[in-house]
Amino acid sequence: MRSKKYYFLFFFSCFVWIGLLHYIDKLYQVKKIEVIGVSETETFIGISQFENKYIWVLEEERISQILDTINPSYKVAEVRKQYPNSLVIIVHRRYPSAYIEVGNGYLLLSKEGAILQKHREIEQESVPVIHYYQNIPYATFQAGTNIDKKDIRDALYFLEVIKGAKEKVVRIDIAGYHMLGLYTDTHEYFFSSEKNREVQLYQFEQVLTQLQIQGSKFKRIDFRFDKPVVIF
Repeated sequence: MRSKKYYFLFFFSCFVWIGLLHYIDKLYQVKKIEVIGVSETETFIGISQFENKYIWVLEEERISQILDTINPSYKVAEVRKQYPNSLVIIVHRRYPSAYIEVGNGYLLLSKEGAILQKHREIEQESVPVIHYYQNIPYATFQAGTNIDKKDIRDALYFLEVIKGAKEKVVRIDIAGYHMLGLYTDTHEYFFSSEKNREVQLYQFEQVLTQLQIQGSKFKRIDFRFDKPVVIF
């Protein structure tokens, strides 16, 4: 009788442990993924690949990289684990800033330099085009990747600066690090990648404020030198 009792307790304990391990195994598999920042009319793809994965083996940075690449119109700002089985993904919408002309086509860029789309023809006429001094093959970059050229990223930065002054840039010419030309219908602005961004931003704000106070009309401002050069 005693041996039967021991066998019963042994098998019962095994059954309990198996059940407990199965419960824990299921408990820590990702069952819920919440994406914050996407409207109901838009699609954010790729999250299904993380479902039913063990939450402790998932790396937030790796998830961000994967989702950034396959969702070029969004920037993953944060990935947060919520134990035992949930992920919260916070994203921000990226908006078109400029096209850059490349061999046999155009790359549509966000202000951060992310490639949103590739086109053979310009599809958004309101977006300015960057004309670059070097030939960039169309196949070099893919949507979801980033432009790693400093002069292009600087031109996008100064494009946002000019937008902040309520002017619309219609064309951008990059002749090298020393020459970033941004053109509106009435003004020309020259910047340089060889000069500190923040210094040029400060000079831009100071010069424009002074010209507005004076009521002076100008044609061009060149920020590439120690002191800005204004052409009337």
